[in-house]
Amino acid sequence: MIYLIDDNKNNKRVNEMKIHYVDNDDFKSILKPIEKLKKNCDLSFLKDAECILIHKTTDDCDSDGEFIDNSNTNALKIIEEISEYGEKIPLVIFSNRMDEKATYSFIESPNCIFKIKKSIFYIRLYDFLSEYKTHGKIELRIIAHGKNFRSEESDKAGKAIIDYLLKYSLHKKFDVTMVDIDTLRSFYSLLELEDNFDVFFQELQSSSITVKQFVIKITQALESIEQYGKYIYNWKK
Repeated sequence: MIYLIDDNKNNKRVNEMKIHYVDNDDFKSILKPIEKLKKNCDLSFLKDAECILIHKTTDDCDSDGEFIDNSNTNALKIIEEISEYGEKIPLVIFSNRMDEKATYSFIESPNCIFKIKKSIFYIRLYDFLSEYKTHGKIELRIIAHGKNFRSEESDKAGKAIIDYLLKYSLHKKFDVTMVDIDTLRSFYSLLELEDNFDVFFQELQSSSITVKQFVIKITQALESIEQYGKYIYNWKK
């Protein structure tokens, strides 16, 4: 189950943002929205969550269910202890006070979006939930960059790889030590090829491809993902 923790005061989600899919039956089987948590309540039920989506400034409630202004102990405990910033449970932290551009790195911290503006979060949440409902996959990059995240992520990684290679002669034999391995791994994951990265890496090490040929393959992949949203070619040809 994915848990959405947002105090949603005055039903802003519907009244101001016009978001209805959270509270109707569209994602009832996979999404549990929570608007109120009593201060010092038992949060152990979250330890089995597939993902936690949390409004950073969600206020605690008193015994009568009334919000306690500026009391955010539950939110902090969920972020820092239950999830440990994505180390235990994938986590998304959102707030209106945050920037529209997500603070997120698929390479360094793939399971935590540290910051994203609340309105942007809700715009992208539908596609994120649809992906999970269809494929059972927690894909935080959809929330961080939008449903066509592969284009932005691959563009960033692909251009970084090309920048590494421009230091060498285009006619020189390509060697995997010429590029950052984590960046190459990230780029390869976006191609969604059958072979795992270790197989790809070994084949690349033993190939006779030149720097120029490798740059052409990277460029072709970037163009494919931008145009079709995925890599449509055969890497080995």
